Amino acid sequence: MSLKIACIGGGSGLSALLSGIKGYADLEIGKDNIIDLDSLAAIVTVSDDGGSSGRLVEEFDMLPPGDIRRLLFTLSDADELAGLFEYRFSSNGELGGHTVGNILLTALTELKGNFPKAIQAASRLLAVRGRIIPVTLDYTILCAELADGEIVRGESTIP
Repeated sequence: MSLKIACIGGGSGLSALLSGIKGYADLEIGKDNIIDLDSLAAIVTVSDDGGSSGRLVEEFDMLPPGDIRRLLFTLSDADELAGLFEYRFSSNGELGGHTVGNILLTALTELKGNFPKAIQAASRLLAVRGRIIPVTLDYTILCAELADGEIVRGESTIP
């Protein structure tokens, strides 16, 4: 019997965890794999407001794609295409700082009509094992109260 796993998190932490889990997916006990990667559920936060994601949220009124993109890369079985998904443009122009994956998720959101369908389409393109689920479909702003009592808004402003 294989383990069925659900993970909740965001950013690089969830990606690192899933990368480790993926490393055990092909190990077997008897006839079964230890982990049923195809049934894995990755529930990811969508509160990134900096960099490429922040710019796309502002311009296209969509959920931030960055953390989703990172998980698509991590859970992909299409290594070359997944690597392209992570490519970040280095120019000083309009594309500077954006990743191919963020741009593609933005385009798929417009083509498919919503973010969950864009994630599903990108998952198929990248041969992703498991499901990637945004923790919410509503725009959220992460806030924190600092030690001095100051409240800061936005993930990118939290020290």
